[in-house]
Amino acid sequence: MTARTESNLLGVIVLCLGLCMVREVSAQNSAPSTEQFMNALGTCAVGMNVKLEGNLLGSIKSFYEGTRTQGRMSLQNAPEFLNLFPENERSKAYTLYVSCVMKILGHSQSLPGNICTQEVINKCAEDARSDPLSAISSCNRVTECDPDNHLAYSRLGQAYRALRRLQEAETSMQKQLSIGQRIPDQGIISSAYYNLGTLYFSKDAYEMAEVYAKKSLEHNEKSSNRPGMGANYKLLGDIYIKRGSAGTAELYYTKSIEAFRGSTDKRGLGGAYGGYSYARYVQGDRSSACTYLSKALSLYQEIDFVKGVGDTQQNMIKARCNSL
Repeated sequence: MTARTESNLLGVIVLCLGLCMVREVSAQNSAPSTEQFMNALGTCAVGMNVKLEGNLLGSIKSFYEGTRTQGRMSLQNAPEFLNLFPENERSKAYTLYVSCVMKILGHSQSLPGNICTQEVINKCAEDARSDPLSAISSCNRVTECDPDNHLAYSRLGQAYRALRRLQEAETSMQKQLSIGQRIPDQGIISSAYYNLGTLYFSKDAYEMAEVYAKKSLEHNEKSSNRPGMGANYKLLGDIYIKRGSAGTAELYYTKSIEAFRGSTDKRGLGGAYGGYSYARYVQGDRSSACTYLSKALSLYQEIDFVKGVGDTQQNMIKARCNSL
């Protein structure tokens, strides 16, 4: 027989909040009973609209219990309170929601978003800071146990880029972008566009790098993300330096400095100082170049950024700052 049902559930207890998720369940897979499944959905969210559609031989209960049923059924559940949350919190809300459902149903492997342990997530973050090759291994592990972990895809993309595995880098960055667009989340989207901009910059494809940098900037401006805006302007400055337009680059570096000064990102501010100093240097203003290199050096020493200190000292030697 054909079974079609639609039900609206209102959870009484709010354990956590989530996003709309759509999935198809095969009739051959074992799953919780209808009562258990509906209870989990209702308990973990308020205002949950659930729609079941199927063309089944057998009952819906049989479908969930994996017996006496043939055919397919789709399930869509959508927490309508999603719009109550800022976009930059929706990814976290999704993770909490899936975790809640999984705990109630005994961590069923058939549910989406299998939650990674904190140890696995931390390993990905640590490797991404120091060892690109190890980061590829540890961050791929995160994407296996949490396919919607946008940070893991971001770190994977950067690791692949560092090793010049550029096609794999772009695949990871595009995956990060698709997660951000699906949620949607301005922060994830802007980060993915920025990553793609840096990727195309490393390919010497400056036109596409500028397109992605400006897309990222647009989203960061909407959310008033000053460190993000600073990074976008810095990348645009770097692009115009490569194009041989130091004057335009200087304007972008100035905007980058202004954006970073409105944040706590001292490392980013140091990078903006370095970019500005180079733009002044190639325009023949060695005095200003050395002044801003000195500013960058002081910041890097303050935050103990060893590589930044070393690179800046080398640039000061090349600019003959000691002779001024």
